Amino acid sequence: MGDKNEKKMNENELKWMEIFYRETQSEGPNSIYNSTVSIFHDRNVLFVASKSKVFGIFTSNSESGSSLSLPFSPSWHFLPVHLSGISAEMEIICIDSISEETVNLSINERSGSGPILAIAAWNPNEKKGLLNIYGVTKQGYIPHQSEDLSNAFSVVDVLQSIPLNFVPFQLGHATYSFPSFLLSGSDSQIHIYQFNATKREFEKQNTASIYPQMSSLPSTPISFDIKIIKSRRIMAIGCQNGYTQLSITDLSNQVQSIVLDGPVSSIRIFETRTQKSSMSADVPTLLAHNPLLSQLHTNVVSSAPLPVFSSEDEIYVVAADATGMGVLFHNIQKSLLKQPQLLPKSDQFDSITCIAIADIDFDGYYELLLGTYGQQVLIYKERETDTVIVQPEVSGVGSERRKEKEFYLVKKLSFLAPVMSLYWSPLIPDGTHQLVVVTLNGVHILQPDLEKAKEKVVEVMNIANELMVLESQLLQATKKQDDLKRQLEQLQL
Repeated sequence: MGDKNEKKMNENELKWMEIFYRETQSEGPNSIYNSTVSIFHDRNVLFVASKSKVFGIFTSNSESGSSLSLPFSPSWHFLPVHLSGISAEMEIICIDSISEETVNLSINERSGSGPILAIAAWNPNEKKGLLNIYGVTKQGYIPHQSEDLSNAFSVVDVLQSIPLNFVPFQLGHATYSFPSFLLSGSDSQIHIYQFNATKREFEKQNTASIYPQMSSLPSTPISFDIKIIKSRRIMAIGCQNGYTQLSITDLSNQVQSIVLDGPVSSIRIFETRTQKSSMSADVPTLLAHNPLLSQLHTNVVSSAPLPVFSSEDEIYVVAADATGMGVLFHNIQKSLLKQPQLLPKSDQFDSITCIAIADIDFDGYYELLLGTYGQQVLIYKERETDTVIVQPEVSGVGSERRKEKEFYLVKKLSFLAPVMSLYWSPLIPDGTHQLVVVTLNGVHILQPDLEKAKEKVVEVMNIANELMVLESQLLQATKKQDDLKRQLEQLQL
């Protein structure tokens, strides 16, 4: 069954082409915490940090939507980003950013130009570190009036520098209460730096009082992820000694931990469905308004509302063991870490360095991507299988068939250097996302075949339309049944 499904998938899989590559080895090797995507002057910018420098990668905004044509060959820019407050002796360990659109409710005076950029660096000679946060001034705005990305963070006025007495590892952020940066360190803690709107600066907070699950960890936390899903705060942490912790904060406040065989280099929380709410989408109109996809010739059957998905969709955690093993935990909202699945062949390509979640075939379901030190990107897809459950005979039944979900390896992408980080982000204005692969020596950007992408999107949306029609018919039938029931009750009276 698996071979048949894989063959079908391979026959219909999207073709990928590399549309950008830049070698960065001369600037020092890239690390697994070295990149982030954010918005600068209405365009997505990939920030990549080498040992002591940061670069910005983006496309030009010079072409108007009406002038875009296929094949689209964007003009790429690779610019050094000059940073104040980082000396030549410092080594950049990690980088993260918060886009303005995610924090404009808290930082009202911002002027609409660029991200808040955070960089943690370490001086190995002096055994001291810095967390530099660029983008918020005492006046409360970001002076990015110029579109010169190279010098946007070079002004001292936009810098807040916080001393560190521990070696930094991963930088992340949270924006659902107050904008905050989270930084894991060699002192076995995850430190929280929260924005104070009155003082116009980020302040270190007591971790135990905000996220008690992040305090008193048994080893250095080298990876973490936080998501808010269905009013639950879900937090996953992976440590250097293999300790893996999952916590779900709701009415039950569930916490469970296990220990894997090696350091947990990356950990992610995700759902498989890409759409979570009901919204109508007129497919012909949407495609016609896209300057590139509108030029592709694909028959659109009808308008297709996006489907309404169940609130009981499974939530997953995937953990990457640096010894070379990917472990997927199913249905964590009910089972926590009690339903693990070893991802097939994930232990055959050296250490797993990074994880990305991406709908690479545009079917409305996310695929799971693992980057490895063995120079591969492994792509996994979810499917249902019939599982025979053997049980003691009850009423003459000795076994039952049950639908189980599993992820299987559907494709491998090979590169010439170890893969350090992965991103799925819209870097060019063609209506699709691109796959960014940062290796030890350079940056690759891959784009799907646009013709195949459009066909797949239209196919999925038309199926969604049929489902919505059936749902509407069911609601009408239910309403008619209720009306007949009320009429019968009135007659009986």
